[in-house]
Amino acid sequence: MLTVEETTVIDRPRQEVYDVAVTTETRPTWISNVLEIDAERPGHPEEGDRHAVTSKVAGKRFTSTEQVTEVLPGERFAYRSEEGPFPYQVQFRFADEGDATRMTIHVESPGFGGLFGRLSDPLVVTMFSRDVRANLANLKTLVEHT
Repeated sequence: MLTVEETTVIDRPRQEVYDVAVTTETRPTWISNVLEIDAERPGHPEEGDRHAVTSKVAGKRFTSTEQVTEVLPGERFAYRSEEGPFPYQVQFRFADEGDATRMTIHVESPGFGGLFGRLSDPLVVTMFSRDVRANLANLKTLVEHT
């Protein structure tokens, strides 16, 4: 299992950070590999909602179907891939940090397995971690400077 977890503190109230982070229209503005989300409806997704996500990873464009698996407004938001080139689960967690918000992104994927996985999985985790840190920095800039 490949696991990545990264955290940042954003100098805004928790609900404001949550609203920008999970809203279908804003996710492509701060998650660098997400090009477009075709949602059943705009705004805040609800548990069970499905949407098509067009992404670009390692120079290749692909579409996945994601399902929202957990919605606890202001606290947690999670989704998983249902169809696409590789399986993954993502959870956003939000907590008060004084007057600011601590946001954590947790990503899990089964990895490649076998000899190839033993060789490539550590590199994939390093790349995922870098991307998640960059995405959190994008969100921090977006929320703090708007």
